[in-house]
Amino acid sequence: VDVGAQHPIKNNNTYLLYKKGWEGINIYIYEKNINLFNDSRPNDCNICAAVSSTEKDTNLYYYHAGSPINTLSKQIADRQKSIIKETNLFSLL
Repeated sequence: VDVGAQHPIKNNNTYLLYKKGWEGINIYIYEKNINLFNDSRPNDCNICAAVSSTEKDTNLYYYHAGSPINTLSKQIADRQKSIIKETNLFSLL
């Protein structure tokens, strides 16, 4: 299980395992990245979601598709030096 999978190939710790035949579950909060997983790693289970102990609507602070600092936390987003590209409503289930 790769929680915060980010990108199917770039900077992805499970990509080498995938190349050796591993199949698993990839979870990431941005749908465009999950679509990349579906295209490049179709044997994996790819889920667009956030892992949380709380059910609520919140914002996704998105910098870019390959960014390791995309976050659901406004406090963390406010501390980043990068410019937020998008803010989208996201439901935690």
